[in-house]
Amino acid sequence: MKKIIASAAILLGLTVAASAEDAVGTLFVAPQVSTLGIGIEGGYRFHQYLGARANWNWLELDETLEVDGNEFKGKIGLHSFGANLDVFPFEESGWHVTGGLRYNGNEGKLSVTPSADQTIEIGGTRYGVGQVGSLDGKVDFNNFAPYLGIGWMGSVFHPNVFLTADAGVMFHGSPKVSLNCTGPACAVIADDIERERRDIVKEVEDLSVYPVLSVGIGYKF
Repeated sequence: MKKIIASAAILLGLTVAASAEDAVGTLFVAPQVSTLGIGIEGGYRFHQYLGARANWNWLELDETLEVDGNEFKGKIGLHSFGANLDVFPFEESGWHVTGGLRYNGNEGKLSVTPSADQTIEIGGTRYGVGQVGSLDGKVDFNNFAPYLGIGWMGSVFHPNVFLTADAGVMFHGSPKVSLNCTGPACAVIADDIERERRDIVKEVEDLSVYPVLSVGIGYKF
């Protein structure tokens, strides 16, 4: 994730040297990289002050999350599709304010399995692998998420080649966390599992607003 943000910030800086002209009636398509993953977007500027875009993003990442001394192995899946309306407040300028809605399939999966000679702390009590088996969780969000941001697009190198850059936030709601174990004692330690689930919620609760940085280079028709 940090590498994606760094790449987006570097390409965002390159737009300073580009031309900001963008004609009405411009249809375009652009591969992009963003904090939502790699993807592609297409759009059309149908008025000097208005344009519309749609984009799709995808990425799979391996991460770890430490809770109560337990290191959960995690897999983050970023899958989303969005449609935006761009408002260009300055005539013949690439600067725009953007609002839209995304179908949000972003989610995270967590898993921790103690080895035969280790124990795992669940809700303040330690258990062995023979009791708990593995502890598996899932973090997901609202299926639909509003998006607000600002951006810029303009020609560079060639009249039909352009850069696009956006910065904004996606409001995908408070994380929803589920947690289950696979061992024979799961029913007995259900209260401790629930306490552990609440601890995970505390670790990820700041993710209700997701920062979005995106950059792309594409072609105008």
